[in-house]
Amino acid sequence: MPRPVAIAVRRTVPRLCLELFVVVLGITISFGFQDWRQQRDDRQQETRLLRGIVDELRADRTQLQRRLEMVDRGLAAVQRLQRDGATMSTEELDRAMDQVLSYVAFAPSRASYVELQQMAGSRLVRDKRLLHEVITLYERAYPMAVEWDDINRHFVLDRLFPFLDRHGPSFVSETGPGYATGYHQAYRALAGETEFRNLLRTALLFKEGQRATYTALLDAVGKVLTALGDAG
Repeated sequence: MPRPVAIAVRRTVPRLCLELFVVVLGITISFGFQDWRQQRDDRQQETRLLRGIVDELRADRTQLQRRLEMVDRGLAAVQRLQRDGATMSTEELDRAMDQVLSYVAFAPSRASYVELQQMAGSRLVRDKRLLHEVITLYERAYPMAVEWDDINRHFVLDRLFPFLDRHGPSFVSETGPGYATGYHQAYRALAGETEFRNLLRTALLFKEGQRATYTALLDAVGKVLTALGDAG
């Protein structure tokens, strides 16, 4: 006859197996639910952050287009001074010189991208090719534009204005028309100076570099917007 212990074991094993199955099933369901909830939260975060990047890139595109128009006006002013400076009127010279002595700066929007970095964007964004394009835009294209802004600003503030202060006649700055009167005197007094002509050529080259960078950045922003599903 079977021993009492063996009988007890045979009676207990099925119950223990069932209890173990229930525990394992419960743990599996719990982990599955947690994973589903994490995936849902990640998708919501991804959608929100990418939507934020789209909104900021739209604003950047508008700003870049306006800055590009300003750079074009500066380029046209330098080119006209080099070509027609001797025959330009006093007012035309004042306007042109005001463009020469101005600089353009672009301030990119980065809030959503910084948040994406802080939230481990490589995990949140499923499309790794899209993620690479976004990172390339923010880490390479944008800094290049900012660098050209700095080049032009330092050239105007550290080279052009000091040169006029040292060698040009004094002039009076006035508010209202948007440019300073008296620049025509500086141009006419210095037009024959080799150093001044070289500074104008340098200003032209730097503005051309800035324009090329803005144009390339504008194209890059458009491509990323298209990749993000925003063709507007």
